[in-house]
Amino acid sequence: MVLIIIIAIILVLILAAVIWAVNSYKGFVNLRNRAETAYAFMNEILKKRYDLVLKIVGMVKCYAVCEKGTLERVIAASNMALTSRTAEE
Repeated sequence: MVLIIIIAIILVLILAAVIWAVNSYKGFVNLRNRAETAYAFMNEILKKRYDLVLKIVGMVKCYAVCEKGTLERVIAASNMALTSRTAEE
């Protein structure tokens, strides 16, 4: 009778250890999947940010080309104003 109780206790302990191991494994797999998902999300955000930076640089270049003529005219007018001797010049 005592032998049966000892065997039952050992089996319960083994079963508890197996259940704990399976649950721990599931938890680790869940954590790994969450980490991979977070990494993929951050990677996607960084790619979008990179694309936006390239677009902004292109827009600034276009703006600089458009404003180049205006800047040259303003500088020329400023230089003329500095070199003129009378108000009519």
